[in-house]
Amino acid sequence: MNQSVPIHWFQSKENQAIFLKYLQTLRDPGISTRSGGGERREGTQGTPADGQSFTLFVFSGDSVSLDELQSQIHLREGDMIERYSKDELRGVLTHLREIDPAEMENILQRFMKSGRFPNLKCLFLRIQSQMDLADDLLDIVEKNLKELKEGEVKTISL
Repeated sequence: MNQSVPIHWFQSKENQAIFLKYLQTLRDPGISTRSGGGERREGTQGTPADGQSFTLFVFSGDSVSLDELQSQIHLREGDMIERYSKDELRGVLTHLREIDPAEMENILQRFMKSGRFPNLKCLFLRIQSQMDLADDLLDIVEKNLKELKEGEVKTISL
């Protein structure tokens, strides 16, 4: 895995550091960050739970729509979103259990087709191990965003 991939997913130094901690749990699943039972997130803020996977996401489109979308998105503790550029939002969703990518895609497609964000593009990338973070991850993202039509949502399993 290329160490620059996670560094370049976010621009904020704080988000980069948190994301690197997430990646460490993929490298060493023996690291325990949960204190207590159940499906609640516990431990330090921004530290994922044992055995988890991640979904990286990108929203691309016009600045005004992204501003509105960003104000509408309410993430759980441990999830992150950042305005990467004027025409792009990037983030990471953490999963404590297996999530059906089609389910996430359907929810977002309904949200985007509600008439409020018809010109945005959305790309999800499922990350379940460090092997999923290919050296060319950022190239894969760029290529797929160019191929998407406005209003489209696509999930890529690496």
